[in-house]
Amino acid sequence: MEFLLNSKSQKFDMIIIDTVDSKRFSKFFVNLSQSLPTTLMNHYKNGIASELYSIKNSTYALPLYIEYNMLYSNQDLLNKYNLDIPKTWDELFDIAKLIVTEEKNLINENDVIESHANIDLEIFVKIAKILDINVRYVGEEPNSIVTGIYNKIMETKLPNFGINCIIVPRKNEKSGEIISASNVRKLIKEENFDIIKEIVPESTYKYLISQEAKPIIEKIKQIEDVVHY
Repeated sequence: MEFLLNSKSQKFDMIIIDTVDSKRFSKFFVNLSQSLPTTLMNHYKNGIASELYSIKNSTYALPLYIEYNMLYSNQDLLNKYNLDIPKTWDELFDIAKLIVTEEKNLINENDVIESHANIDLEIFVKIAKILDINVRYVGEEPNSIVTGIYNKIMETKLPNFGINCIIVPRKNEKSGEIISASNVRKLIKEENFDIIKEIVPESTYKYLISQEAKPIIEKIKQIEDVVHY
């Protein structure tokens, strides 16, 4: 932005900047106090506008709009758990934690995954129609519940739209290990690089045992569950 303003480019008729940058870029702006009617500028003499856009009693910017943040409550949920509107931050945190915990217990995770999969499928079908796609190949992932649900839904529903869904089986190495990102992360966590060498490309293996990969390896080792859900 500063480069653009310094160049005095005539390419743009209007530039919108963030409020916090108004004073920073004021040296490039016209003094509006000298250019606009006093009756108009008087509307911005007091309050937040004067604090943000004025420098030494001169105004160099005006807000397009001003937003106000506020907290609000879900009275239905408060009534459901016989709770009152919180009056302190501690009460807010305690009540939020209680409600979130209780509501999570009522949710079937598979239902949530299925709903997301159906939304994704609707979008894909529209794209496929435009691009005349009639086959979709997806990789099998026996270690992932999410991918398994997605694949099952695609296999069932895509034919209804004239699209064949082909699930490509995961490759198994002689060790019996399935080649997948989740499995590689699991093997890294177990420091089992001998098997990793068998199931990943040579270039990947060389990277994983290099000094450059050490920070990533350490991060993976610190993660409790490295298998994609």
